[in-house]
Amino acid sequence: MRRTLFPALAVLVVAAAVLRLTREKDGAPDESPRSETVSARPLPLESAAPDPLVERAPEEPAAEPPASTPAVEKDPAGALDALEDGWARLAAHDALAAEAAFQRVLQGGAGGAAVESARDGLAVVALAQGDRALAERRLAESSGRRPSRVQLLLSLADDDLRRGDAASASLRLTKAVEASIEEGAGFADLSPVVEKLDAVNRDLVFNPRGTWRSEAVEVIPGDSWHKIAKKLGRERGVNAGIGLLRAMNRRTGDHLDVGESVRVPLDPIRIDIHRSAFACLVYLGERIVRVYPIGLGREGSETPAGQFAVGKKDPRPIWWKPNPPSPPLPYGHPENPLGERWIGFRADGRDTEYGLHGTNSEQAILSRVSNGCVRLRNADVVELYDLLPDSGTPVQIH
Repeated sequence: MRRTLFPALAVLVVAAAVLRLTREKDGAPDESPRSETVSARPLPLESAAPDPLVERAPEEPAAEPPASTPAVEKDPAGALDALEDGWARLAAHDALAAEAAFQRVLQGGAGGAAVESARDGLAVVALAQGDRALAERRLAESSGRRPSRVQLLLSLADDDLRRGDAASASLRLTKAVEASIEEGAGFADLSPVVEKLDAVNRDLVFNPRGTWRSEAVEVIPGDSWHKIAKKLGRERGVNAGIGLLRAMNRRTGDHLDVGESVRVPLDPIRIDIHRSAFACLVYLGERIVRVYPIGLGREGSETPAGQFAVGKKDPRPIWWKPNPPSPPLPYGHPENPLGERWIGFRADGRDTEYGLHGTNSEQAILSRVSNGCVRLRNADVVELYDLLPDSGTPVQIH
C-alpha cells in the first residue's frame, strides 16, 4: 500500500464527500464546494460502522432481502453513512476497508451524488493498491464536475514524478488545470496546481536536457534565433517565437556559436483564454507551459468569445482614445492603458480592435475594467510577446 498518496488527498476529498452528503440529505442542489461551509463532520474512526467483511460470523450469514424489497430501496441512510466511513478509512490508510465501504454505497440505495463520490473513492483505492490502469480507467469513466477528479489527477501526477516520468506528470497537471476550470475555479484556486506544473515544466520543457518533443539543430554561419525560428516554421510547419527558443535552451542573449547544437520544439504553440477563471493558458502541443492572470472588458464592453489568431504585434503601443479628436497617448505615458506590448487579434483574415496588452494599473488584473481587450501584467505580456511568433498563433476565448 502506498501511504504517501493519502495525506494531501484525503483532507480535501473527505470534505467534498461530506459536503455532498449534507446536500443529499437536505435536498439542496449540488453546487461548488468552494463557496459553502461544511457543517457536517466526518465519522470518527472509533465509531465507524463495523466492516461486514470482517465482523459477520460465518455461521450466521445475513439473510437475503426479499426480491420485492431489494436492499437498494431499504437503506439509503446506511449507504450514506458507509460513504462517510469510506473516506474516513482512506484518511486512515485502510484501503481494503475503504473499498468495502464504497461497495456498500453502490448497493445501498443512496442518491446519485453519493454514488458518484463512491466511484471516485474506488478509483483512489485502486491507485493506493498500485493498480494504475484500474485507477485511470475509473477516472476516465467518472462523470460530472467533482473536486475529487482534480485530486485524483494530482495524485496520479505525484505517482508519475516518483517514477521519474515528468512528461506524463506534466500532462496530468495540464488536465488538472483544465478540470479545475470546468468545475468553476477562479484564478486563485488554480494557483497551487499551476505552481506544481511550473516546477515540472522547468525541468521538462524549459531545459535543453528535458524530454519534451524536440530536435537538435546545429548552428551554421550567419544563424540567429530569428533565422532558426523562421527555418523551423518553413521546414517543419511549427511557428515559435525567439523567446520560446531561448527559454527552452536556457539562454538570455542573442549570441550563438557556429557548430553548437540548440533544441527546437516540434509542437505548435496556441493560446486559450478562459474568462470565467480570468486565466490565459499557453499550450505547447497538448501541455500547458504558461498560465497568466488577466483582466477583461467591463460591462457593456465585454471581451468577446470566439476563435482568433495573433495579428499585428507592437512592442511600444500607442493608445488611440475611443473618442477622437482626443490626441493619442504615446507609449510610456502614465495614462496609456496598453502598458507594455500589444498582441492584436485577427478574425476571418482581418484585424480586430481586440488584443492582449499590458496595463498602466496592475490592480486591474483579475477585474473587468478594459474596453474589451485582455490585460496582462506588464512582465507577463513581455514574456508572452517573445514566446509567440510574429503572427498566426491560434487564440481561443471561452
